[in-house]
Amino acid sequence: MNRPRYWPVARCVLHVLCLLLAGSAAAYADDQSALALQLRQRDQQIQALQEKIRQLERDQPVPANPPQPATVTNASAMFAVDALAAERALERTLTQSGALLLPAGQAELQFGASYAHSEQHTPVLITQDGELGVGTTVLRRHDVSTSVVARFGLPNDAQLDVTLPYRVIRQSLIEPVDFSSAHETRTSSASVGDLSFGLAKTLLREQDWRPDLIGRVGLNIGNGKETSGNMRIGDGFRKIRSELAVLKRHDPMVWTANLTYESTFKKGAFQPGAQVGLSLAALLATSPESSLSVGVDQTLIGTTRIHGVSVAGSDQRAGVLTLGATSLIGKNTLLSVSAGIGLTRNVPDYVINVALPIRFDLFN
Repeated sequence: MNRPRYWPVARCVLHVLCLLLAGSAAAYADDQSALALQLRQRDQQIQALQEKIRQLERDQPVPANPPQPATVTNASAMFAVDALAAERALERTLTQSGALLLPAGQAELQFGASYAHSEQHTPVLITQDGELGVGTTVLRRHDVSTSVVARFGLPNDAQLDVTLPYRVIRQSLIEPVDFSSAHETRTSSASVGDLSFGLAKTLLREQDWRPDLIGRVGLNIGNGKETSGNMRIGDGFRKIRSELAVLKRHDPMVWTANLTYESTFKKGAFQPGAQVGLSLAALLATSPESSLSVGVDQTLIGTTRIHGVSVAGSDQRAGVLTLGATSLIGKNTLLSVSAGIGLTRNVPDYVINVALPIRFDLFN
C-alpha cells in the first residue's frame, strides 16, 4: 500500500496530539481531585464551627427575666429611651426645681452656694451749725449661703427632701454725721440656718392636655438665729409650707408653675405674716446635656403682728426675675448656675446661685 509522502509528518503530529490530550486529561483529573478535597475540607470546617456555636448556646445561661428598655410617658405616646436620655439635663433641672420627682430607689445629694447683694438708700435730715440739710443713710448687705440638700425617691411616686443651710452675712451701715462726713458701722454673723423637711407626691401624670401635678408639704423646724447683735437674720421661726407644682411639656420646651403657701408660727409676741408665692418658668433643652431657663417669682407677704396688733406697712410684695443654665458634667453630676434680679425694693438687687446635684442609686 502506497502512503503519501507526508505521512511520516502526519504520524508525528498525531502522536503529539495524543500525548497532549493524555496530559490534559490527567491534569483535569488532578484538578478535580484537588477541588473535591478543598470542598470536603471546607464542609468539615463549617460543621466544626456550627458545632461550636451549638455548644456555646447550650453553655450560655438564659436569664429568666430578660431586661426590657425603660419607657417614658410623654403627652402623646409611649416610647423607649436609653439610660443616657433619661439622665438628660432638662430632666435633672426639673428635679432640682421640684417640678419632677426622683424614681424610687434613687437619691440625689446637692451642694449649693449663693451670693445676694442688696443696697438701700434712705434720706435723713441732718443739722450742722444750725442749718438743716438732707443726707443719705446707706445700708449694704452681703449674704453668702451654702446648703446641702438630700433627695430620696420613694415608692408610689413620692420623694423626701432634707435641707440644711449655713449663712454668712456681712452688713455695713453708713450714716451721715454732718454735710461732709459719715460714720460706718460694720457687723457680721455666721450661723447654721433652719433645717427643713419636705414630702412630695405625684398627683397626676401628664397625658394629652393634662399636665403633671405634684403636691408637696414642708416643715421648717426653726433652729436658726433670728438676730445676731443688731443685725436681723430672719431664721429661727417654725414654718409649715404647702406647694402645688404643675408641669407641661411642649418639646423641646417645658413650662412650669408653682403655687406656694407658707405659714409662720408665732414666737413670743411676734407673729410674721403668711406668704403666698407664684412662680412661672420656661425651660428649653438646648441639647441632651444642657438646658436654659427663665422665670419670674412673685411673693405676697402678709401683715406682721406684735402682741396681736398689726404693724402698718409690714405687708409687702417681692418679685425676682431668674435666668439659669444647666449642663451635665458627668454621668451622674449636673452643674446648675442661675442669676436672680430683684424687681422690687424689698429683695436683694441680685442673687447668684451655683448648685451641684449628684445622683446615685440607694441599693447598688
